[in-house]
Amino acid sequence: MSEDKILETLVSRFDQLDSKFEQIDKRFDSVESKLEKHDDKLDKLGNISEERSIELYNIKSILKKHDSKFDKMQQTITKIHNQMVNLGLKQKEMIIKLDKLINSNTGEKDENINNI
Repeated sequence: MSEDKILETLVSRFDQLDSKFEQIDKRFDSVESKLEKHDDKLDKLGNISEERSIELYNIKSILKKHDSKFDKMQQTITKIHNQMVNLGLKQKEMIIKLDKLINSNTGEKDENINNI
């Protein structure tokens, strides 16, 4: 084979290889572009996730405040209930005393009223 023919064959092969490399390069560019789009989407999802995390933290803080308010309300309700029970007992004692007063002698009523 002559040198010119060998050179021609080598140039032809190099051209083929160059063409294949260009195709591969284009594919890599396409893949790189797609990866950049996915990176952008992941960044957006990360931002959304952070926002949701902040919102969840705020909601938890609000719920804690309300929970402590409910605890205070429960304490107040318990105090009111205890006072009402106490008043009920005192009222019962008063009714018993009034019944005794009504059933006692008429002359002693004024004296019994002062004892109440």
